[in-house]
Amino acid sequence: MGRVLGVDLGERRVGLALTDPGRTFASPLDTIPFVSERKIAERLADLCRQHDADLVVVGLPVRDDGAERENCARARRIVDRLVSLGVRAESWDESWSSRDAAEALREAGGRRASVRRRIDPVAAALVLRDWMEHRRA
Repeated sequence: MGRVLGVDLGERRVGLALTDPGRTFASPLDTIPFVSERKIAERLADLCRQHDADLVVVGLPVRDDGAERENCARARRIVDRLVSLGVRAESWDESWSSRDAAEALREAGGRRASVRRRIDPVAAALVLRDWMEHRRA
């Protein structure tokens, strides 16, 4: 069992997080700019090789009522691109991850500018945490 790379797709930025090798905890990793679906998939595949990750979990922005938002199609296309590059990938519901990340950062005493800069990788870590908890249950 290897590490898992978590992805929180935004319109302009992509938050990244990584699990430990035992998949016990997830840590915020980085933020990269969103350029194109192809370039993001290639960059994620490179990051998997660099960090010995054998799976990518891409956040799927689902509405409260279970309906898919328009960005869900983009997330699914990126999962498909990763698979075509030989990378195991799946999507996972990311509902409220960005809101929860912002709240946690504010509670930790983060200033507004600091929260904005750090929110995407923290949201990706929350997506991974939820994914891991579901796998354990």
